[in-house]
Amino acid sequence: MKQAKHFAKGAVLGGIVGTIIGIFSAPKSGEKMQEQAIGVAKDLKKKGQKMVKEAQPYIRQAKKNATKMQKKYTKEAKEMLDEVEKAVKDIQKKAKSFSDDQKKPVAKKMPVKKKAKVKKSAGAKKTTTVKKVVVKKKVVAKK
Repeated sequence: MKQAKHFAKGAVLGGIVGTIIGIFSAPKSGEKMQEQAIGVAKDLKKKGQKMVKEAQPYIRQAKKNATKMQKKYTKEAKEMLDEVEKAVKDIQKKAKSFSDDQKKPVAKKMPVKKKAKVKKSAGAKKTTTVKKVVVKKKVVAKK
């Protein structure tokens, strides 16, 4: 759209400048030069109006396309923003959960071996090893 405007302005301006240079470089009397300048100015005005009229459908279409693109990309950007916000909330929940977990005591299993004596018949001794698990509470300090 901006390119069409710039082109139209450049074409009109170029026509005006070229006409002025042509008028003043030609050897003519003052009255004839004025008449010619007025005629050229009217002609340029008509040509400019014609160019504007011809360009209007293209400008309208460009505006419609720009509006459609704006709506489409605004919607996509909003959807992306919603996804990012959801991810941020999820991360915040996980961080809070992790923080809360750090405040809870942690149970640590420590295996302890204990020898047990088992008596068999006829006074024979047999020693077996039995594992016993002791749970020790350890509080982890938050940094």
